[in-house]
This record gives sequence, C-alpha cells and structure tokens, in this order.
Amino acid sequence: MDESIPWEIRLRCIDSFIPLFHDLFQSRCTQHLSYLRRAGHPEFNEVGPLNSACYMWWDFDCWFAPSTHPTGRALNQAFLGIMRQVLGLPHTACRESALHGLGHWHRAYPAETEQIIDAFLAANPGARAELKQYALAARCGCIQ
Repeated sequence: MDESIPWEIRLRCIDSFIPLFHDLFQSRCTQHLSYLRRAGHPEFNEVGPLNSACYMWWDFDCWFAPSTHPTGRALNQAFLGIMRQVLGLPHTACRESALHGLGHWHRAYPAETEQIIDAFLAANPGARAELKQYALAARCGCIQ
C-alpha cells in the first residue's frame, strides 16, 4: 500500500503470486484440503507440509487494502483477479487457498467474490463435495 512505490511495481508483486501458486504450491502441495483439519477429518493426516502456507496465504493482513486507501480498490481488484486465476489451477490445495481468500474479501466485495465463486462452481461440477462445501461457505464469507 506504500504510495512511494510505483503502481507498476506493486502490481508486478501481486502478479508474482501466479507463479508462486502454479510453480511452487501446485507442484509441492498434496491434493488435500486443509480446512478439514478443524473438522477432525482423517484425511488431514495426509496433508503435505507446504499445504498450510498455501491455505493461509491470504490471511496476511498486508494483502487487503482498506477502501479508504488511495489505491485500495485497485489493489483489491488485482488480488481478486489473482484468486480467480488460482481457482483455474487444477489443484485442490490451490483452489482451497483462493476460496479462503475470497471468503475474507467477501465482506468488502460481496458481489465480486460471489461472481468468482459462482463461475468456479459452474465450471467445475465434478469438483469434490468438500471443496464445493468450502466454496459455498466462502461465498457468504463464512470461511474457517
């Protein structure tokens, strides 16, 4: 959010999240859902060590810009665009992460997050039930 850093550089930083998810998380995380840990699901014992970082990526407070910030809307739109792209990756942990982020952004951008999640659900009717359940929770900002 530092206005002394040119917008193009800040945007390049945000855009670097795509290779992070595509090249690192997608290749190193297991195809398991981290949110199931809280539900005591037995699958969680198989979750890879990097899955937690992937899942919680959007919990860093520095990612969300207040709407009162001069470029807050532009920053948040860039982040929402990244989450939309990450949902397009064919990897369960990456998709869960994007849904987690969208759940956090829902309070400030309900229409945008709902549209992104609806498009994901429509494009992925065969997604596993637990991922669809998490998507529906994120759609109303009710993520864990």
